[in-house]
Amino acid sequence: MSQNTSPVYESTTGVYASASQVNQRYAYWRLRLTYTLIIGYAAYYTVRQNFTIIRSSEKCPFSMEAIGWAFSAFSIIYGIFKFITGAICDRSSSRFFMPIGLGCAAICSLIAGCCNSAVLFGLVYAVSAGFHSMGWPSVSRTLTQWFGPRQIGTRWGIVNSSHQIGAIAILIGGAWLLERYSWRYLFIVPSCICLVLSFWIWERLRDTPESIGLPSLEEHEGLVVEKKHVLDQVETKESFLKVLKEHILFNYRLWMVCIANFFVYFVRLGLMGWGPVMIVQTQHCSVMEAGCKVAGMEAGGLIGGLFVGWFTDKFMPKRRGICGAYMMILLGALIAFYWMLNTIVQDPVILSVFRRPVVDYLFWAAVGFLVYGPQTLGGLSGAEFGSKKAAAAAAGLTGTTGYLGGSASGIGLAMLARYHGWQSVYLTFVFSSFIGGIFFALTLRSRKTKRV
Repeated sequence: MSQNTSPVYESTTGVYASASQVNQRYAYWRLRLTYTLIIGYAAYYTVRQNFTIIRSSEKCPFSMEAIGWAFSAFSIIYGIFKFITGAICDRSSSRFFMPIGLGCAAICSLIAGCCNSAVLFGLVYAVSAGFHSMGWPSVSRTLTQWFGPRQIGTRWGIVNSSHQIGAIAILIGGAWLLERYSWRYLFIVPSCICLVLSFWIWERLRDTPESIGLPSLEEHEGLVVEKKHVLDQVETKESFLKVLKEHILFNYRLWMVCIANFFVYFVRLGLMGWGPVMIVQTQHCSVMEAGCKVAGMEAGGLIGGLFVGWFTDKFMPKRRGICGAYMMILLGALIAFYWMLNTIVQDPVILSVFRRPVVDYLFWAAVGFLVYGPQTLGGLSGAEFGSKKAAAAAAGLTGTTGYLGGSASGIGLAMLARYHGWQSVYLTFVFSSFIGGIFFALTLRSRKTKRV
């Protein structure tokens, strides 16, 4: 090799240029994949949460019970399919998974916008759950393939902001469409946008570093950290059943996260799904005002997701559960405090301070911060406890249990509100938050499997 020739690195997948050039390509693709995943999963929300907006309006042609059953059916199907699609995604390519799921979900939303029957509307919504379940496993697989243990928490928090971006867009934009036009536009407009985005996402995404000729993540981390030639070890391929058994089915910490996630999603989807209705019926405000308040929850959640990703990466990468436990307990305390202000406290001075409109916005923002932090940690911890080989399946399993909790918040909270009032719903959120915090704390025990 001549004196001016740059060093060359060999790996199990090929020959590469200098370490700095490989680092530059990695940095480019990491940035590109990050904004693509954010936009992609935010798009999923615009054709999912439009079903939530319709139930809070007088223009909704269907009863609250019918919407509640449809919401519960969606949550159950979504949860079951999230594990199935996660397992499939681990054995395929996230580049195709995400855009195909988004395109099909958009078509279902378009069909729902043309429905006149409550049964058909609910059926289409339930069927769309299978396609929606293809979104987050693609995100999980991509992140675990491109980011190491010291980076993934921060990046997971950044990409997790897609939940809030998509929800805010449809809560405000959808409420605007609903107030000015027919309810059908709430489904038709987002669907058309998402159909176009699905092709753009396919062009932007890539599955693994090796699929575009880069070294694997382990090899790249060797280049950056050790400053020497990359490792030439070839990872032993394990059968799917062996991976499932060792990293999923008998993984104690993963199951603790799953149970915690059940209660996280019960509170999160309950507030997201019934929040606009609760605000409209208890505070007698417009759909737009209710949508803006719940959008405040999503804005607070965006900050919460980013915070816990950065904070746990920096201070507790191996003890993320303790952060989730504290946030869930604080969430329950905050909801309990808000409930007492609206039912028990009668002092006129205190009420004059805490019943101002700005307090409502701050309350929803604080709730979003505290509920989306554990939601971020649930998916992240699940992917970490399940190992890189089964990251999408593990994230799918946490999503399955999470959306079982979401299904309980569908018809369950609808019946509670009908027969016992919205105050019983507040109390249910309080106890669910405390229980979720306990199970997050239980993840601090030593895990039974090794991360591979």
